[in-house]
Order: sequence, then structure tokens, then C-alpha cells
Amino acid sequence: WARLICSRQERREFYSLGGQEQQQIERLLGRIAAKDAVRSLFHRLHGVAVHPADIDIVMDDNGRPEPRGYWRQEIGYTPALTISHCGQVAIASAGRCRNLLNMVRRPSIPRETSSF
Repeated sequence: WARLICSRQERREFYSLGGQEQQQIERLLGRIAAKDAVRSLFHRLHGVAVHPADIDIVMDDNGRPEPRGYWRQEIGYTPALTISHCGQVAIASAGRCRNLLNMVRRPSIPRETSSF
């Protein structure tokens, strides 16, 4: 899957990190969610179709994920991106603003004391 989803640079980084298979799957799921969020934004706002491997997810100077690629010149901005994953569940959001919802894992609350 990494060959289909990741750019060359991301594949080098992915394979160099190693780790257990479960960790690799979780990292890849986060990339897939992030790239799908960016692709959905481009399609919805600009009518642009971008292949997942044409979106590089890098860390900016503040440690936040930032999508990059040739398409930035075409759309004129760099989308904001947030990614969260826990186990084999990943979620990402992309938008034009820098204040995207940042998902944080909260401790489990016993059902009998939980509230909606």
C-alpha cells in the first residue's frame, strides 16, 4: 500500500522507520486519512483531482503536518491539516484555515458514568 499512497520521499521515510507491522499499518492509515482529506478539499473547492502520491505530508517548523506538492501553485495556498489516529482508526481534516479541530484521545469513561 505504501507504493500506491506515499510519494518517493514518504516511502523512503516509511521504510527507514521500521518498527512492528502494527506500527507501520497505523502510520500508513494516518497518511491515507490525511491525503484523502486534502484530495476531498481540492475536489470540493477547486474541482482538482490529485493522486495520493502527489501529496507529500511533511512537518512544518511547528511540528504540524503540512501537505505539499506541485498543486500548491495551482490553488494558491497550503491547506491546513490535522491528523489523529488510535490503533487502526485514523481521522484527518483539511481546510483553508489554520484553526482546525485537533482531535485528542481522551481516557475511557465507564459507561454508567458517561454523559452525552
